[in-house]
Amino acid sequence: MNVQNNLRELRLSKGLTQQRLAELAQISLTLVSRLENEERSPRFDIADRIAVALEVPLEVVFPKFALRRSPVMAREE
Repeated sequence: MNVQNNLRELRLSKGLTQQRLAELAQISLTLVSRLENEERSPRFDIADRIAVALEVPLEVVFPKFALRRSPVMAREE
């Protein structure tokens, strides 16, 4: 599954609109759309905020960050 489908499917499975995900992750609606359409690739900090907003491990939504640990999730453990 590519990032586009993964991000969109996770967002929809949580019942979130692009706007609500943007609000929860504190990013722009435009960025959410661009990420879902693979027009942009997120920086680690943005990817981490999206994963936290979706309540999933970082590597689930952005596999390229699989070897990096989320500082937000680490603080919650």
